[in-house]
Amino acid sequence: MDRLTALLVLALAASYAAIAMLLVRVRRLEYRIQGLSGLLEKAVSFDRVLRKLERAMRRPRRRYIVFRVVSEKPVDPGSVEQAIEEKFREVLGEAGYTLARPKLVQGGGDCWILRVRHTYKNHAIAVLGLVREVGGTRVLLVPVATSGTIRRARSRCS
Repeated sequence: MDRLTALLVLALAASYAAIAMLLVRVRRLEYRIQGLSGLLEKAVSFDRVLRKLERAMRRPRRRYIVFRVVSEKPVDPGSVEQAIEEKFREVLGEAGYTLARPKLVQGGGDCWILRVRHTYKNHAIAVLGLVREVGGTRVLLVPVATSGTIRRARSRCS
């Protein structure tokens, strides 16, 4: 083997060693990048959790359900509220009733308004449909409209 061939073999071996070292460094960088991307994903999910917590800590929104009472004879607003409360407790339980916080805002005459938390709006409409008797009088509570403000709900009454 002549001297030139030996130098070429040495240069080739050195270049292979350099390439191998570069590959090791690239793999280490890949692992670091994967670790950082995992941290980034956790940070993004943590940000989502924070946003959900902020949303949960806001004051709960209210919905006003306008409904009509169809009955054989006039009924007392207090007894209607009591019947709705009893039916809420029967259907959703004590915890559901407490979380929904139903309250009869306006009662009597042709137009009635029930206030509930926005997450329990559909539950409240279902409960209104289930009330069949108020103070010994057969009734039918018919939901007419739902609103986010009391002002708009009162305007739906007329």
